[in-house]
Amino acid sequence: MRRLRLGRELTQLRKRAGLTHAKLAARTGLSQSKISRLESGPYRPDQGDVIRVLDGLEVPENGERHQILTIAQEAAGRGWWESIPMDARQALYAALEAGAVAIREYQDTVIPGLLQTPQYTKAVAANDDLSFGADTSAPDVATRARAERQRMLRLNGATYEVIVDEVVIRRLSVPPNVHIAELRHLAANSGTASVRILPVDARIDAYTVPRSPFSLYSFGDPKDPRVAAVDTVTSDLILVDEGEVERYEHLYCRLRKAALSPEDSAYLLAKAADEMEVSGHGV
Repeated sequence: MRRLRLGRELTQLRKRAGLTHAKLAARTGLSQSKISRLESGPYRPDQGDVIRVLDGLEVPENGERHQILTIAQEAAGRGWWESIPMDARQALYAALEAGAVAIREYQDTVIPGLLQTPQYTKAVAANDDLSFGADTSAPDVATRARAERQRMLRLNGATYEVIVDEVVIRRLSVPPNVHIAELRHLAANSGTASVRILPVDARIDAYTVPRSPFSLYSFGDPKDPRVAAVDTVTSDLILVDEGEVERYEHLYCRLRKAALSPEDSAYLLAKAADEMEVSGHGV
């Protein structure tokens, strides 16, 4: 989050100065690609490079400069997720979760990762040949990393609300016995998160059917950008533009309005598990 914030601050300063990447590069001696990477956010910044950019932009020795250098120092630090084995996608979400005070998520393919049991995570990873290929260690790595993210979420105390499409609880994404146990776990998870099921026959305002899963992150510092992370098969799109994030927030509000209450959702989850077990699918 600090890196995204630093990138936005440097971008705003450069635009305020009326400089292109090329002109700022000529002033600082840094390459255009390095300046672009500083502004994009995901990379760990070099404090010396940030100082050269601020000098090139003629930012005086004042409170604004001190604040940006403080953000740069924080952005250069290593997060807890960088010290344990974790694939790039989980590390990305761990980084966003680390500083969030509120997380909202919509999921229409699998149970949200922060609510998965270890057995569910391992089963998904073991069967996901599109992401993990032939790496036999991937399921164990994914399971340990997911468990650590769940632990850090509890320690950080962020509020967490999820909307799960009913198709997720009806369609098997793991072996039946694992799926049933996960549904029961989700039904009893009200203390950790607010879980809402979106029925397949729900009427969403303006018939706005989501095209993919997504997550929304809010942070304690009002100057930090709100973030939307959009899930795709192979990668995740991170949005910080206010207009783009706002569109996802409006979509989330529509989905929430159409979803069941947490109490009714817990009932439906337990009922679905019972029905699956009685039908023999749990064998």
